[in-house]
Amino acid sequence: KIEEISFINDIINEGAKLFGINSNGLVYVSDDNGKTSLGSSFMNNKGKEAIIPAEIYESYGTIRFANMFPLVTLVLVTGGVLVVDEFDASIHPMAVMNIITIFHNDEINKHHAQLVFNTHNPIFLNANLFRRDEIKFVERDHDTHCSMHYSLSDFGTAGENGVRKNEDYMKNYFIDRYGALDNIDFSSCITKFIKKQNERNLK
Repeated sequence: KIEEISFINDIINEGAKLFGINSNGLVYVSDDNGKTSLGSSFMNNKGKEAIIPAEIYESYGTIRFANMFPLVTLVLVTGGVLVVDEFDASIHPMAVMNIITIFHNDEINKHHAQLVFNTHNPIFLNANLFRRDEIKFVERDHDTHCSMHYSLSDFGTAGENGVRKNEDYMKNYFIDRYGALDNIDFSSCITKFIKKQNERNLK
């Protein structure tokens, strides 16, 4: 519906200004077949509004934000569950952290909406953002190729492996206290490739 698209466009542009996007407008437009797509709106040299596909003019981060922000708003209004793959991909971590704190804010999130997302960024291993039971790890067994899922709260709070609230979760993760951390070294692979290229160049 036109009214719904207009409402979403208002949400996107209000959020985009706070996000730091202010060079042009972002709009969802529908074609004759009812297909809706994101566009970038600006005034052309004749003083008329022109809309071009967002993927031509906007960065991937801007497009991802514009597509996701209305969903964040909607789930906060309805009290649903928003599941996002790589929530922080191409979006500034401070923007992501702010959205997370909004979900934890009972004054705003009055309908108890939930946000579930995965990430490879350890910056979110933060006691100020999440409770221990809200932080989950996935560790893959390299022999069976099966994945194991467990929570930070599974470690308990007492004993040698216990995890207390005031600890530095990110530091502990990098010293391999929680698992789900692979030592990845591409040196041999790259060295081998360089050697092969050098041998080809000598021929």
